[in-house]
Amino acid sequence: MAVSYLEAINLIEKEAAEISSSFAQNGESLPISQAVGRICRRRYTSSTKTPAFDTSTARGFAINSGYTQLSLDKKPVILRIIDSATDSHDRHSLSQDPSPTCVEIEMGSCFPDQDDSIEYDACVQTESITFASGPRANERYIQISRRVERFEKRKFAGSDFRTGDIIIQEGTKVETHHMLACSLLA
Repeated sequence: MAVSYLEAINLIEKEAAEISSSFAQNGESLPISQAVGRICRRRYTSSTKTPAFDTSTARGFAINSGYTQLSLDKKPVILRIIDSATDSHDRHSLSQDPSPTCVEIEMGSCFPDQDDSIEYDACVQTESITFASGPRANERYIQISRRVERFEKRKFAGSDFRTGDIIIQEGTKVETHHMLACSLLA
């Protein structure tokens, strides 16, 4: 027996609603690698901030950008390299060298904590410095001949995701960028 167009639409909508309801109740769990193209059954949020701490976006030296505000080709600034922020206090008190300091840092690594009165607020890339000599032969120094902006090459904690940020909304088709976010936060 033939059905009218409106009856056919109603039958299709009814069947779709039953299937949707069944899916929402039962669903299936898949590894994230197999979820692309599927519809997400529930909302996923970030349980933590990412990155967890301030990181460097380049390989170079963590510095206080204030040291470079007057730095030019004709008047470069010389900084003494210290091994890490944790031993900087000892190095300041033991050294007779009053030179301002910097900390060697890798891309993606944590910015050093503030040391007494020094805030390492920026990273100058290795390509932007030259190694220099300083007053103490057993110390290492760099020379910077340009102004480094505050927070240059610094990525702040939580700048990708904050705790509670929505990663994927319920009912959304899972795309590859969702997989990346989920694997970062897993």
